[in-house]
Parts: sequence; C-alpha cells; structure tokens
Amino acid sequence: MIRKLYFLICLTFICSCGSALYIPKEPSVIYNASLEELQMGRKHYVDYCSSCHALYKPSDLSATGWTNAVEEMAERSHINNEQKELILKYLWTASAAAN
Repeated sequence: MIRKLYFLICLTFICSCGSALYIPKEPSVIYNASLEELQMGRKHYVDYCSSCHALYKPSDLSATGWTNAVEEMAERSHINNEQKELILKYLWTASAAAN
C-alpha cells in the first residue's frame, strides 16, 4: 500500500512538472526558431532530460548557462546534434520569455 502511494505521489509530481514548462505558441525571431522547432525542442527536453533527473525550469539558467549544461549532458543522454540544437532553441526562448 505504501509503495503504491509513493508511486502515485512521484507520478503526480513528474507529470505536474512537465505541464508547468513553457509551452511555445509562436516562433522565436531572436533565436530563429519556427514554432514546430520549439515544440520539438520542448518534447526532446522532456523526453530525454527527464529520463535521468527532474526537469529544471527554463528560467533557472541564462542562454549561456543552458548552452553549457546541454553540451555537458548531450553525450550522456545520447542526443544527436539536431536534437541538441532544438532543445537549446527551446530553452533559450523559454528562458528569455520568463525574464
């Protein structure tokens, strides 16, 4: 019983974090990203990054901070250069929107 309750609490927490993330609604002129690219970047961020750790809010880091963090984690998370670029465009845009 306790195990099931713990599982449900964890699942609720994980699901609520994903929905609290910035959701792109328009292209980014600053980072030259289409709406589709930003949506794919968000999907990759949620899929790849949350498989190992809790997701950080995009506003937690600057564009430079996100670049460094994603570069450091890219190899460990097995993302290719295209996925990495989409994730970065999403995080840069979301960080700028929050600040």
